[in-house]
Amino acid sequence: MADYPTTVLADSPSLYLRFGETSGVSAADSSGNGLTGTHVGGPTLGVAGALKRDLDPSITLNGSTQYVSSADNALLDPGDTFTLEAWAKPASFVASQTLISKDTN
Repeated sequence: MADYPTTVLADSPSLYLRFGETSGVSAADSSGNGLTGTHVGGPTLGVAGALKRDLDPSITLNGSTQYVSSADNALLDPGDTFTLEAWAKPASFVASQTLISKDTN
């Protein structure tokens, strides 16, 4: 069985942010499309990830002022049919939280 990143890349994602950075403000795009993200609000980098066999680090966001932003690009305009995937481990649940957002231009 292939490892998780290989499995994701086999689907040719438009954007694949692994959040493996341990410092800095850039979130590398592993898709090969060069859509680098930006860490906003000083999230905690380099924390343990969700997958036991994946030793790559992850990111912790505070749920309100910290997020990762990616510049607008035609590759991120999915049309009517698309798939989004995210791993999240919320510390708590509130009435409404946004995990992924695509704003209009």
